[in-house]
Amino acid sequence: MQIRLVEDNLSQLSQLRASVLRLENTEYELIGGHVRHVLDHYHQFLMGLETGCVNYDNRSRDFEVEVSKLRADQYFEAVDNALTAIISNPSPDRSELFIECSTNHVISSQRISSTVPRELQFLHSHTVHHMALIRTILVERGVPCDSEFGVAPATLAHQRSAA
Repeated sequence: MQIRLVEDNLSQLSQLRASVLRLENTEYELIGGHVRHVLDHYHQFLMGLETGCVNYDNRSRDFEVEVSKLRADQYFEAVDNALTAIISNPSPDRSELFIECSTNHVISSQRISSTVPRELQFLHSHTVHHMALIRTILVERGVPCDSEFGVAPATLAHQRSAA
């Protein structure tokens, strides 16, 4: 299951990356904050695989990723390589992966249990969500998007079965 989830994430990221690279620089700057946010989450997840604790709140927030397609592409490449390495060298699903997070404006964080597959599912859903936001921004500006860009897999499956 973990390998399939990694492949699903790689597929979403590939779609996002290809779309980013097709944009003009001024178009990219409209959505760069969403792209950076998505990549930051993957970076935190990958760091958490090393330590056993993921903290999505402790993102690097590299502003250059928001304004530079080249910098974003470097991040895409690093995330792609790290996720691909999980496929080539799968580890057993962790039962003791922790997520550290703050909620409701609480400064101190709390630690909750999770697993690698659960976090991969979260990242996939989170990526699709931000791609939907990106799609809205681009379409409002007259920038064409692929018909499946930013559409949840369950929605696509429903649309196909209804057709």
